[in-house]
Amino acid sequence: MNRKEILDRIAAFAVADNAQGVPDDLIEVLVDYGSATVENLNMSQRLEVGWVPELTGGSSKAVKIKGKNIRVSDLLNTAENRPLPTAVAERYPSLSQEEWNAALRFATLVLTLLEHDSPT
Repeated sequence: MNRKEILDRIAAFAVADNAQGVPDDLIEVLVDYGSATVENLNMSQRLEVGWVPELTGGSSKAVKIKGKNIRVSDLLNTAENRPLPTAVAERYPSLSQEEWNAALRFATLVLTLLEHDSPT
């Protein structure tokens, strides 16, 4: 699958009327696109698309930690406003805390676009 096909597929399920359109193989599709690097394979072994219960009832289909009810979007949201990691600061010395927070916010919002509530 090429980049355009993957983006078309992501766009199709992001605007689906219900979670049935969210492909369970999203992680594998991304690995196929990104190549089978150690980091990408590690991601594919530890993440999945699945249902996560909501605190207010119901559930949503989202990218989550495999076998756990932890959405990746929630992890990134929690990381916001936490101190810039040392490794990131060393790699990008001109990066400010505010810029780091903005990058995390962007990634969080992109991931939440892919989440779907359970059909009612």
